[in-house]
Amino acid sequence: MFAAIEIHNKPIFEYRYEVCVLVAINAWELALKAYIAKELKHVRLHRKKDGTSKPFPECLACVASKLGKSFEPVRCNIDLLYEYRNKVAHFYSESIGIVVLGLLKTSVLFFSEFMETHFSERLYETANLILLPIGFNKPMSPIDFLSNESATKEASREVKQFLDSIKKTSETLQNQGIEDSIIVNYSIGLINESRIKNADLIAAINNQDAQKTS
Repeated sequence: MFAAIEIHNKPIFEYRYEVCVLVAINAWELALKAYIAKELKHVRLHRKKDGTSKPFPECLACVASKLGKSFEPVRCNIDLLYEYRNKVAHFYSESIGIVVLGLLKTSVLFFSEFMETHFSERLYETANLILLPIGFNKPMSPIDFLSNESATKEASREVKQFLDSIKKTSETLQNQGIEDSIIVNYSIGLINESRIKNADLIAAINNQDAQKTS
């Protein structure tokens, strides 16, 4: 996960989010398997015949089943990043990095909490790495992007389906009474960072009177 953060923060890096998400999912896979080995000893991680380990989606499902509702926002966030990782090489030609950043930043925070809760690993004490959304373009948050008609109007069917997956996931969490969002919103300011809820995310993607990008 440190590698994912370091790669993201490089000023110039081709295929930034494709690489970052790939590495982040790998980190989650290792963490989930470590949890299964520690807490779910009855679950077999390795197959007898071919020697391969338990597939990532099955590992995620095992941990989610054990941890229950409190883990649901984490599971949903990981599911969306996993979907992006599996499809990005073939379908996502448009730049939706700002949305992936929101998912990735949330996943890093979830990962840090997961490691501290279940393995007493305080990653924030090891390195103070922060995802910094600064550069030569005007900063835009994921909610700004999703609320903006010009950002997604001409998007491919696959990208629209991915954004719809985010909306549906947020609706599912909201219907369960879970307000913890799967995306971190951010703004450049002196005092604080705005906190969004799943309802904000749904409203953004459903926005019919979107403002144009300046």
